[in-house]
Amino acid sequence: MPLFDQPEDDRRRLAAILERLRNLAEGEMIAPSWLGRVNDLLHRIKTPGPAPRKDERLAVYQAVRESGLVPPEASFYLIAYTIEWIAQDLAAAEFDRKARDATQRKDREGLERLGRSDPAEAVRITAAVFRSYGETAMADLYEHRRAEYERMKDLGRQYFFEQGEGL
Repeated sequence: MPLFDQPEDDRRRLAAILERLRNLAEGEMIAPSWLGRVNDLLHRIKTPGPAPRKDERLAVYQAVRESGLVPPEASFYLIAYTIEWIAQDLAAAEFDRKARDATQRKDREGLERLGRSDPAEAVRITAAVFRSYGETAMADLYEHRRAEYERMKDLGRQYFFEQGEGL
């Protein structure tokens, strides 16, 4: 299931998050090192053209976490939803590659297997993406303590959005 229904939803939600981060940072006596990157991402989201890459956003969110300016649940949410989205993109690209290969080989069974999803494999792949970005603790929660992972993510979402809105 996609995290966003439409690109406009993506831009609107990301702009809301970045504006909240910018407002928090501007209220500090000494601006955090990530404020310039937040302003750059916000400008790029609000102007026509491609949105910033997910890995760019992730790096900013990791810097926000390291600064301690937002509660741990808030940075957890930012990092978790971004990595889930990255994993989803990688899985879609891998599915497309396998489908092309099976089609070229005229492998009907291979195409049928692609039509059946393996939830356990999806969890392993997503956890591996968390680890590839240095988020080992989050990967372990995602893979082995999913209810706690979802609870933390929901608490973080509530920091940025009212009940029923946002991601």
